[in-house]
Amino acid sequence: MVKSCWFITDYLWWGKLLVTKPTKSYAIIGTGAIGGYCAVKLQQAGFDVHCLVNRDYEFVKQNGLNLIETDNKKITIPVKAYDDIKKMPSCDVILITLKSTANHILKNSLGHLLHKNSIVCVIQNGISIESEIAEFIDPAKIIGASSLLKVTKISPGVIKHYELNQFEWAQYYRDETHKEISLAVQQISNDFKTAGFNSTATSHLPTLRWKKLIANLPTSGLSIILNASLSELINNPSSFEIIKSITREAISAAKYCGSDIPDDFYDFRMQVFAKLAKTTKTNSSMKDDFDAGNKLELHAIYENAINIAKKNQITMPLTKMLYLQLLYLEAKQR
Repeated sequence: MVKSCWFITDYLWWGKLLVTKPTKSYAIIGTGAIGGYCAVKLQQAGFDVHCLVNRDYEFVKQNGLNLIETDNKKITIPVKAYDDIKKMPSCDVILITLKSTANHILKNSLGHLLHKNSIVCVIQNGISIESEIAEFIDPAKIIGASSLLKVTKISPGVIKHYELNQFEWAQYYRDETHKEISLAVQQISNDFKTAGFNSTATSHLPTLRWKKLIANLPTSGLSIILNASLSELINNPSSFEIIKSITREAISAAKYCGSDIPDDFYDFRMQVFAKLAKTTKTNSSMKDDFDAGNKLELHAIYENAINIAKKNQITMPLTKMLYLQLLYLEAKQR
């Protein structure tokens, strides 16, 4: 078991004992692009980092993780790598950075990583993920997070960071009307600030989740259906009209379901799209998954959003049509 502890030196410096602060331990469950980036930054900041690694386990074990930053500076750090979650020690903070399609492995293994004060942070796309995890661990231990981060794994153990490093955090509460920044959320946010992230503690998880959905719902699926990059979708008047319509639908659903979406959020999203229109030809992460033959995060991103809206007596017809088309294409591909 990994525990935080205080180490006191056995010598004096100017008549005072030197005291070393405890090293908080982090488990990274899913050392892909985002998980790997977090691992490098947290370890650089002095945290004790343990990484669950999949396909590139042998490379990372031997060579560590390599991060190429926005200025093309390369950072290489050794990490404690594992190929089996049950070989990992219990940690203070568990970051779940797997694709949500792999969450089925958590039910029988996540408990192994927890001690009585552990916190689980879910850094995934979609909504209602935390409530599904709360079925088998203490809900008070769960924090949700949303990232705005352009990063990709370009080869085994090598991660390229292009721009942005923003994270938002919120406590999971069974009562979705509850709004409060917990001490755990504030502490995690501060850890990430220490590691050099633009990190913010927020009070309402559903709002955090819906804001990210408003960004993901229109473009992720449409990029697959139309076989187009983000800039191609935005620069074509016909496809951009679909994006705008789904954006409006998602904002309306989010507000109706109790989220605090700012009145100018649609205008903000249009400003983001205007910037994306000028970028090089890049795909949504969902299209990258589809092109690679990977299972798509349709449950967490589309199905859950549609079901939440339905529980609140509203429909999302455009989003549902997109979801059904994606189900068809995924089934056909497989």
